[in-house]
Amino acid sequence: MRRIYILLLLIFTITGLTAKDFTVVIDAGHGGKDPGSLAMGGIAGPNENDINLAVTLATQQCLEKLGATVYLTRSDDTFLTLEERRSMVTDIKPDLFISQH
Repeated sequence: MRRIYILLLLIFTITGLTAKDFTVVIDAGHGGKDPGSLAMGGIAGPNENDINLAVTLATQQCLEKLGATVYLTRSDDTFLTLEERRSMVTDIKPDLFISQH
């Protein structure tokens, strides 16, 4: 998480913008009945949807710490269709959309 925070802080410093100027939607890919890639051939371990969600939640924390307004397409192991994800982004009209895969 520290690396994500440092990267975001660097981006805002270089561009001269502040996170307070941004509304961000982060889409944690997969979820629910769609696990994405399976860990080590399906044996115990995190699947792609678990990793995507963990990175998304860490990125949300970092952005909010910097002052950004952050929306998530999902914050738990929920399945969303592509249409539901697109609709959310269309309704919010964020400055930045991150698809975490």
